[in-house]
Amino acid sequence: GALVNDIVPNGPAAQGGLKRGDVITRFDGVEIMSMETLPKQVASTKPGKTVKVEVIREGEARVLEVKIEPMKEEKPA
Repeated sequence: GALVNDIVPNGPAAQGGLKRGDVITRFDGVEIMSMETLPKQVASTKPGKTVKVEVIREGEARVLEVKIEPMKEEKPA
């Protein structure tokens, strides 16, 4: 699985119910074996799609729904 270390306030993950400390085990039906697997799965998902994200939180399995949003580009100051 992939450990959630940080959540962007009001971002898609936070709005979907993900919390710091969750371990993501499945993303849109695909088993997440390591932290390296997750970014590829997220990047290959079309913005606007709502996906099921399976997590382990405090020893309990949970299924959350997260709407994928387009990446926001950082503008230089």
